[in-house]
Amino acid sequence: NHCNRIELKKGPYKGLVTKEPEYENLAAWAPNIGNTDFEATVKLIDVNDRLGMDVKEANFTISLALECYEKGLITKEDTGGLDLTWGNVEAIIELLGKMARREGFGDILADGAMRAAQKIGKDAPNFAVYTKKGIAPHIHDPRGVWGLLFTQAVSNMGRSEERRVGKECRSRWSPYL
Repeated sequence: NHCNRIELKKGPYKGLVTKEPEYENLAAWAPNIGNTDFEATVKLIDVNDRLGMDVKEANFTISLALECYEKGLITKEDTGGLDLTWGNVEAIIELLGKMARREGFGDILADGAMRAAQKIGKDAPNFAVYTKKGIAPHIHDPRGVWGLLFTQAVSNMGRSEERRVGKECRSRWSPYL
């Protein structure tokens, strides 16, 4: 259930106590966004969880924004001054909060990767990752597990893990809202 608590012992997020990360969260908030700092990854996971956002949808939407920024489809002016370069954890933390509050550029991203790509326009739909039903896929590659692949292909719902976890693992009130 990933209900063990960990505490960060170094870096700018030293002292953060949060639940242990699981694979999809680690993949989402590290290589998928160009982040190589473990402590920053754990911080991003904590922020995303406290905001109550689905990790897959939030991550693929943020990744879309980073790619669009790199390719010049959006600028600092569009993002409200955020420098959305790959690996810029502080900007991503701020953007997650803006998405949750539907504030500024976050409002464009708040409905997920498919709709954000449509709103951004230009080549953005070519950079967005989502299933044919318009939701973010799992971050891991399911091709080796045919049952999982089939489920993901025909399901109309996103992540449903929260129903299985105990009260001690549910998101707490978010200081980021």
